[in-house]
Amino acid sequence: MVDVIAIDGPAGAGKGTIAKFLSQKLKFPYIDTGLFYRALAFKALGAHVPYDNEVMLIDLAESVGLDDLENDLLRDESVASVASQTSVHPRIREILTNKMRSEALRIAEKSGGVILDGRDVSTVIFPNATTKLFIIADENTREQRRLQEMQKKGLMVKDGALSERDKRDQSRKTSPLKKAADAHTIDTTYLSIEEACAKALSFI
Repeated sequence: MVDVIAIDGPAGAGKGTIAKFLSQKLKFPYIDTGLFYRALAFKALGAHVPYDNEVMLIDLAESVGLDDLENDLLRDESVASVASQTSVHPRIREILTNKMRSEALRIAEKSGGVILDGRDVSTVIFPNATTKLFIIADENTREQRRLQEMQKKGLMVKDGALSERDKRDQSRKTSPLKKAADAHTIDTTYLSIEEACAKALSFI
């Protein structure tokens, strides 16, 4: 029996920060599931594959592995925007979801648990997760956080990019961003990092 901690929510809400804190505290490996989609987007950009060409994207999706996630350029907002567009295809989501699930279980079996964050971890990837957290914050707060994060890394941020991604993620037909019925909600708008992390840990 392994522990799976699923953390979902929109960009800039604090999912990654909380996930990394819990990873250190609980000694469980952490997987950012969104990087699978960004890795695919990065490959698509490099190969000049049209974002609406599901057949060509399927071949690229099949080639995505954990090694592809170790790329700082995946954090660029241009890659994130493409990832949001390529991830609307049902077959693409199916392929990458299976990869995430199998890799997470393989890792968890070695360490006793695993922490994943993303958009549909607790609703699609691991609906029977041990603990489910849904992290939110108001849009202005998330925009500011993302801007500061990208500036520190010297990466570009397009105005309104986060809002566009929110709309795509919430309105897509396959695996839209939504709260699982049994997930604990944490609104980080007015919480410090320490307060948000402590609240997450209390639910676990």
